[in-house]
Amino acid sequence: MSARLPSRRRRFKPVQNYTATAMTFEEERLLKQAIENSKKMTKLSHADKDLNIPLGPTFFPTVEEFEGNPLHYINKIRPIAEQYGICKIVP
Repeated sequence: MSARLPSRRRRFKPVQNYTATAMTFEEERLLKQAIENSKKMTKLSHADKDLNIPLGPTFFPTVEEFEGNPLHYINKIRPIAEQYGICKIVP
């Protein structure tokens, strides 16, 4: 007779029902404003794709360059990175 092993199925917690509470006029107004702002930001983020903004540079330092004090390497690449306002360093 073989012994049954406990089930390894994932058990989910029961879903809690959301109960809406009454909002004041001010809360409702702020919620509508937040939704409108979100719609505007979404439109702006899609418009950014058409602007052809250049990507920041990515640096791949050698072990020797990055060894010791990484701040020395960062100071060395600073003039290039400052032109873009951002850079990525992959050690």
